[in-house]
Amino acid sequence: MNVLVLMLTVLNCLSKASERTFPRIVPSQLQFLEYTNLTVTCEGFFNDMIQWRVLRKDEKRNRRTSCNKNTDAFGACHIEALYPSDSGEYWCESDDKRRSERVQVTVTVTDVILESPVRPVTVGDHVTLRCIKRKKLKPSTKFDFYKDGVHVNTSSTGEMILHNISLSDQGLYKCNVSEKGFTKENLLQVKAVLLELPDRPVLEGENVTLFCRDKMAASNYTTFFYKDDEMIGNSSSGKLTLNKVFKTDEGVYKCQTSEDRESEEQWLAVRGGNSFSTSDVSGVTHFNMFYLSGLIALPVLLFVLVFIYKKYKGPPVTNEEDEAKYTALTKRDTSLYHELKPPNSTC
Repeated sequence: MNVLVLMLTVLNCLSKASERTFPRIVPSQLQFLEYTNLTVTCEGFFNDMIQWRVLRKDEKRNRRTSCNKNTDAFGACHIEALYPSDSGEYWCESDDKRRSERVQVTVTVTDVILESPVRPVTVGDHVTLRCIKRKKLKPSTKFDFYKDGVHVNTSSTGEMILHNISLSDQGLYKCNVSEKGFTKENLLQVKAVLLELPDRPVLEGENVTLFCRDKMAASNYTTFFYKDDEMIGNSSSGKLTLNKVFKTDEGVYKCQTSEDRESEEQWLAVRGGNSFSTSDVSGVTHFNMFYLSGLIALPVLLFVLVFIYKKYKGPPVTNEEDEAKYTALTKRDTSLYHELKPPNSTC
């Protein structure tokens, strides 16, 4: 059973995309109405073999605290009913003090909020902003959207779609419903540079290639690669290869182009050389199928053998029946012996 659980864990790890350094917010938004619920999880934070907890900064007391009521609890944090006091920065942290990026969550007592992406978006994406009211309120026919304090759009549906987004779309957004006023502002971050890492944790000894693409740069530009905020190399081809990685190569990576634009940070996880590979998983699968088949077949085989044994052995004979048969047989043999015994026999 332990082997089966380990196998499923490995499969789950291999199916994940590149591990990121942002906590996951559910629902995916930064503003929340009072009394609604919130879940903060760190799936893919560093790697699945490291325990992590969700922490937050208490804005009122200006101190950090655990998101969970049990301060020693690891894993996701779920808040069933939000209050303004739950506003603040949320992040993930492991036992060895590795930290993710921080996400600013705002809980408001007003009746309208702005829903926007939690993470930075990429140049060329299509982004939807939504102005959301409490369900109990009357329907509205006019929603106004603002960027950096300037009116940019009016909508009858409460949605504003930014097509083929560019760096100029980055900024502070808010919306307004005439009878309920303005929402708080959300920062929409736009990235033109993409850093591509392997879509799985890598094993020690593997060669790992990092790819960096600037969607807005000219054809010729220099790329600088960083690990834990320290430059580790540069390239004119937009790629950097890490030869035979070790556990010390695990960390937060990003890239920056000569156009002074940088990518979002990403976590590269490195597992020990004795970790399972894809072929190992296949072997474990075959082993478990054989093992489980044996566990199922053994009781059935024992039942069949017992049934056959009882059927052909016949009904059990009691001790009284044995004694009676033995006595009758003895008397009959004695009579027969006396009839056949020679006259002069001394036996």
